[in-house]
Amino acid sequence: MASDKEPIRVALVQLQGHPALKIGGCDFLSQPFIPHDSAPPLTLLSRYGLASHIEDLQTLFREEYLKWSEQRLRGIFEWFRGNDRETKGANPSTRSESGDNVDSPPNTDALISHDKDSPAPADESDLRFPDVIVFPEGGVPRRLLKVIKDFYLTSIEP
Repeated sequence: MASDKEPIRVALVQLQGHPALKIGGCDFLSQPFIPHDSAPPLTLLSRYGLASHIEDLQTLFREEYLKWSEQRLRGIFEWFRGNDRETKGANPSTRSESGDNVDSPPNTDALISHDKDSPAPADESDLRFPDVIVFPEGGVPRRLLKVIKDFYLTSIEP
């Protein structure tokens, strides 16, 4: 954590995907895709009396989307840990939360992107572990909040 003399480091994480929301009887995580100009496809089918035929599909889509979301979230956290280990001069070879050997931080190109106008970090100390991580509204499914809690509990300094 930042001391009184250090700035507070805030990481803004942008996630693109289905919103982890239920609005007006529509569970966006249980849809194969979200069109911008109409109701999601499985929601439309259920409104036309086919609800009993699509429940299994909705469950399948929801579970697959939650697995994918968890993998992305864990990848982001491993990226933060990898940068933090590098800036502290620690050996980055360690075990991830899942128990897999991690020889180096994940490929940052897959996890973070910068446009040509984005400022580069001034030095390595700017890549230190953030004090606060902010996710977009509806960006993290409620079921994955435990992943965030576990990450926090294993990341705080004693």
